Amino acid sequence: MEKQYTNDITRELIAQMKAPYSAAEMAQMGEEQRTVFEEHIREMAPCTLEGIWRFATDGALSRQGGLIEQGSADDQFHLPDGRVLSRAMVGDFVIYPDGSRARIISGSGYAAMNGDGVSFALVGSRLDNGDEIISTPLPDVLLAQWDNCEPLPDDFLVPVPECK
Repeated sequence: MEKQYTNDITRELIAQMKAPYSAAEMAQMGEEQRTVFEEHIREMAPCTLEGIWRFATDGALSRQGGLIEQGSADDQFHLPDGRVLSRAMVGDFVIYPDGSRARIISGSGYAAMNGDGVSFALVGSRLDNGDEIISTPLPDVLLAQWDNCEPLPDDFLVPVPECK
């Protein structure tokens, strides 16, 4: 089974998010770009990561054993192992081993939408059968809530009326 990622916050994740580039990578940057990232590192040092929500993609799993077979977003993420994943959207389906389906009814809301105003499915998104997406094979693409940022929008992970 492929590796799956949850919304758990680890020390490694916090360190990676606060300082996303190694010293060697920083040395390769132009002076202006390096200055921007050095300022980011200084600003983030005292901040607390309050929560993360990973984007659900093809291969994401639900609590009750369902699987997103095909995300409908127009983007693709190429993983080091050669897999290509697309993000799932509110309105996409989770398929269960018995062949039944459930629709994704909540997502990122105004925090992240496609060009048509449809929000992306996240680990934590609800399904119309009461199930929930619990993990995704996409490791590094996520939404984060830091203590120094604006709160997430009111429609974040709230069921969309037309999908209920």
